[in-house]
Amino acid sequence: IKIFILSPKCFGMYSILNLIGLISGGWISARMIKNYELLNVLVVGVIISSVPIGMFVLLKDVIFNSDSKGLLFFMLIAILNFGLGLIYPIASYFALNSIKCSSTASSIMNFIKIACPALAIYCVSRLHLGLIDSFETPLLIMFLITIICYLIIKFSLFRSAITADMLKIS
Repeated sequence: IKIFILSPKCFGMYSILNLIGLISGGWISARMIKNYELLNVLVVGVIISSVPIGMFVLLKDVIFNSDSKGLLFFMLIAILNFGLGLIYPIASYFALNSIKCSSTASSIMNFIKIACPALAIYCVSRLHLGLIDSFETPLLIMFLITIICYLIIKFSLFRSAITADMLKIS
């Protein structure tokens, strides 16, 4: 609110974009996995999520300019959430089908979902960065974690857990 000089009403209206991005990503993910392989949908989600992260890194002066009134910032976050909406259902599917006890898989998945951002924010807090850099760095850390997880799946380090029938849903 302070960076973009927004009223609480305007901030609330812009925040709805985040919800729309996340819900539409999950909805489209459900449609895409019926027609495409899971890893392909996962790649699309990673690519869509990486575009706003790259824009935050390259165009941070434009995005965080108070003249922009925050619309570009919230649109990029909505696109990021759209990509995450594509990624999360597939990651949950892999987690729930990789071991016999789905409750254990679900709890581990939620632990990772909460622990990774907390760890990224903790690391950034120790770096003593400026306000805008402290926003950008956790995004980069989370992006790197996403790429590493994708590479683990892609190069079959857990191929015994991820069978061919998991990669294609009929």
